[in-house]
Amino acid sequence: MEIYVKRRTLYLGWLGSLELKFNGERIRSIQGKTTHNYSIPESNDILSYLSLFDRSRKINIKDGDTIVIKETILSKMINILFLTTILGFLVFNFYSFATGVYLDHPFIRYTLITLSISLTVIFVISLFFQNYKFIIENEK
Repeated sequence: MEIYVKRRTLYLGWLGSLELKFNGERIRSIQGKTTHNYSIPESNDILSYLSLFDRSRKINIKDGDTIVIKETILSKMINILFLTTILGFLVFNFYSFATGVYLDHPFIRYTLITLSISLTVIFVISLFFQNYKFIIENEK
């Protein structure tokens, strides 16, 4: 018997790995946008994942299932805020480095502070919710 597991996550999801558990036993670590197939000994079992700072989800699987691991809306918001914050800091610092002039404009300063605070708040909130979800793409 065989199942297929696809991981479809955004940028921050590529950095971290998910430990897949089959009936409570760890079977493999999955990273990035990858697809793996697993041989399972029984017909109906429980698949779950283990991730740092995240609550695990469980799903009942059977032979021939294709399971997709996707990010929740909260996790997508963290990705967007993280990239926006990093891009803002990089552009601001590159401008200061290239010109030698520290651009001390209140709009830029408050925008970067707001992005940093928003990222921190959403990250802390995400610790209490699940960041990934299982979707059964097709069942045989």
